[in-house]
Amino acid sequence: MSDICKDIGNIWSRQFDHRSFLSGEINSMLQEFEQKRKDTEVDNLFKTIENITDIKDTEVDRFKQAVDQVLPETNNELQQALTVCSRFSDVENKYKESDYLERARQQRKTDWDNFMDYITTSYSEINSLTESKEEGLQKISNPSIYIKPSKKLFDYISTVKVSSDIPVGIANVIYKNKKNATNSKPAEPQYLITDEDRQFLNTLKLNSKVDITKLPLYNEAIILDSDKLLNLQDLHWLYSYMQKDNEDKSEKVYLHNILEGSEIVLPKNSEIPRNAELEKRCERLRASQQNREYNSMTKNVDNVRRKHPEDTISFQMKQINRQLIAISQFIMSVLAGFAFGFIGVELLIGSLDFGFRLLLGIICALTIALAELYFLAKKLNEDLKFETAYEVKKKGTKLD
Repeated sequence: MSDICKDIGNIWSRQFDHRSFLSGEINSMLQEFEQKRKDTEVDNLFKTIENITDIKDTEVDRFKQAVDQVLPETNNELQQALTVCSRFSDVENKYKESDYLERARQQRKTDWDNFMDYITTSYSEINSLTESKEEGLQKISNPSIYIKPSKKLFDYISTVKVSSDIPVGIANVIYKNKKNATNSKPAEPQYLITDEDRQFLNTLKLNSKVDITKLPLYNEAIILDSDKLLNLQDLHWLYSYMQKDNEDKSEKVYLHNILEGSEIVLPKNSEIPRNAELEKRCERLRASQQNREYNSMTKNVDNVRRKHPEDTISFQMKQINRQLIAISQFIMSVLAGFAFGFIGVELLIGSLDFGFRLLLGIICALTIALAELYFLAKKLNEDLKFETAYEVKKKGTKLD
C-alpha cells in the first residue's frame, strides 16, 4: 500500500513539477548570454545610443536647413500647379455651361447629312437623265447620218462610171429614174472601223445595249423618198473612187472641195402621238381663252355687255359672302365637335379625366374637319362645273 502511495506521488511530480526543466532552460540561457555573447548586446545598445545622439545633435539641424531651402520652391510649384488646375477647371465649367461646341458639332453633322443628300439626289437625277437620254436614242428608228449633195457634188457624181460595186446612194443620184437604181445590186456591207478601233471601243466598256463595233453599213443605206441622199458608205466609196480617178488626171479633184455647200441630215426621234384626252382639254382651254379675248374686245360695242356680271361689286360681294359663310360654317362645326367630345361626353357618362376629355374633343374635331373639307371640295367642284357649263351655254361655244 505504501508503494502505491509513493507511485501516485511520483506521478504528480512527474506530470506537474517543472522545476528541473525550468532550471535547465535558465542555465542554458545564462550560458548563452553570459559566456558566449558576453557584452555584445551592451555594446550594441551603446552604439545605438551614440547614433541617436549624433542624429539629434547634427543630422536634425542639417535636415531642417535642407527642408527650409527646398520646401518654399516646392510650395511655389504646387501653387502654380493648383493655379493651372483651377484654370482648367474654370474652362471646363465654362464649356459645360455653354453649348457652343455641341451646337457646332450638330451643325457640322447636319451640313454633312445635307451634303450627302444633295450628292445622292444629284446622282439619281444624273442617272435618270442618262437613262432618259438612252431611251430617247433607242427610239430613233434610223440612226444614220445622211448628206444632201450640193450642185458640185451632184455634177461630179453624174460623171461617175457605173460599176457592179456602186452603192445604192450613188446609183440613185446617177440614174434619173429610181426604178433602175433599185434594180442595181448594192455593195456588200462593210465596217467603217478597223480592228484596232474595235479593240479600243471594247476597252471603253460602254453601257450600251447596241454593240457599236458590229453595226453594218447596210442599215445606213436607207434612202428617203423625198430627196437623193448619201450615207457614209457612199462617201467612202466615192473617196476611194476619186483617189483612183486622180491618178490618171492632171487636175485632181478632192472630196472636201466638192462637199462644200452640202447639207448634213441628222437622225430624228420618232414622233410620239399626243394624248387624245390632253388634246381635247387643250382645245377647251383655247376655246375658252378665245371667248374671253373676243368678249373683252367687243365689250364696248354693246351697252348690255359693257359690264360683265363678274365685273360688278355686287357679284364680288356675293362671292366674298359665300366664302365667309363657308369658312364660318367650317369653324363652327369644328368647335361644336370639340365641345361635344370635351363636355358632352362627360355630361352623358359622368366625370372623366381632363386629358381623356381633351383627347376626345380633338378626335371629334378632326373627324368633323375632315368631313367638312371633303364636302367643301365637292361643293366647289360642282360649282366650277356649273359655272363652266353656264358660260358655254351662254356664249354658244361647243366643247367636246
